[in-house]
Amino acid sequence: MKKLTVLWAAGIGLLILTLVDHIWAPVGQAFQPDVSLERLTYVAEDGEANGPINQVADLLEKGDVAGAKKAASVVADKNDLDIIMSAFALRKKKGIGVGAPADAIVPDGIEKKLEALVRDGITPAALKKEGSALARAGVVMTAVSYVAQAKAPEKDVGKQKKADFLKWAQDLTKASGEFTAAAKGTSAADFKKAAAKVQQSCDNCHMVFK
Repeated sequence: MKKLTVLWAAGIGLLILTLVDHIWAPVGQAFQPDVSLERLTYVAEDGEANGPINQVADLLEKGDVAGAKKAASVVADKNDLDIIMSAFALRKKKGIGVGAPADAIVPDGIEKKLEALVRDGITPAALKKEGSALARAGVVMTAVSYVAQAKAPEKDVGKQKKADFLKWAQDLTKASGEFTAAAKGTSAADFKKAAAKVQQSCDNCHMVFK
């Protein structure tokens, strides 16, 4: 009798599991996560948001602007703005850096390199040598601009206006695109002007949103 009771209980348990699997399987299939976007929530070894931002940049380089914007929204949801902006820091301070390997281009940080370009310009020879790494830095800046747009404040607070934040983030999108194009060109003068536009768009925002 005890053996029959055990077998009966096991059978009922199996029936319940089968029914649950049958009922809920369609629901689980309907809500399967987008694996490509789920990867964007992972913490990169070199910085909390660097890996995800680089993935947004990869999509931009492939010409998938819609996919990049969608991915940027995921990055914005998972990270604070200061973490996102830290991608521009020196590589030794967990920024993305400029080119590879580390310290091949000095200074090895997007913000510091941008400041140096605006201040000192670049020679045609250096532009030819560093152009591909600088173009990638421009794409990273565009990626950050999309993340920033997705991270815009929900409401105005004093002088910090949502409309201004969005405008300056969009200005960075445009300026960084020109920076990338100029990095692929041969005019050192044009490239310096493009770098200055990027810095101006950043400065305009940081004067209000510090």
